[in-house]
Amino acid sequence: MNPSDADRQIQQMIAFIKQEASEKAEEIEVKTNSACTAEKLNLTMQMSLAIREDHDRKQKDKLIQKRIERSKLVNGARVGTMKMRSDLVDKVKTEILTKLGDVKKHKQYPELLRLLIIEAAMQMNESTVYVQARKEDQDAVKAQLDGAKKGYESIMSKASGKKITVNFKFDDKEFLPPGPKAGQQGDSCSGGVVLHANGKKMICRNTLDSRLDIAFANLKPTIRGMLFGYRPKSSAEEKKE
Repeated sequence: MNPSDADRQIQQMIAFIKQEASEKAEEIEVKTNSACTAEKLNLTMQMSLAIREDHDRKQKDKLIQKRIERSKLVNGARVGTMKMRSDLVDKVKTEILTKLGDVKKHKQYPELLRLLIIEAAMQMNESTVYVQARKEDQDAVKAQLDGAKKGYESIMSKASGKKITVNFKFDDKEFLPPGPKAGQQGDSCSGGVVLHANGKKMICRNTLDSRLDIAFANLKPTIRGMLFGYRPKSSAEEKKE
């Protein structure tokens, strides 16, 4: 082989290698660009999804916050209304309690004391019972002890079919609080009696104040209805009736 043929072959080989390298480089570039484009598209989709999720989350959080604020306002208004109603009911009770202080002026108040003593004694069913009263009522209460004794023994004997006796003693060592007055500080009592026995192990309160408490507890729904109106009955409540 002469030198010129050899050079030609070498040049052909070089050209072939360059062509192969160029094609390989182009192939690599295409693959790289394709992979890069796919990665960009993937990242773009991920960012878009993340932005959308973040937006949705913020919208949801905003909606929840609005609901919370609305709930707070509604609950605040409800609590305010309940407090206002409770204050009005308490005001009614206070006004009634003030008027109870005038019961002692009624001519039948001594008879009421006798009946209160009998009623309380029937709850205790003890043979010796001490009667407490306000200092201002002590004379009226003492005057009713004999009548209360006869009334109690008659009722209990008829109910049991046996002879029942009781000994009422006025407690002059400890009096109930005085009647309520304007500007008065401390406890007060509108009237009535408190009975105790067995060293005060048994106590029955039958004062006008305690009777008012019981009446108010039982009649509170009725009182609220009279003051604020009655809530319409639900279909479930109507079915029960």
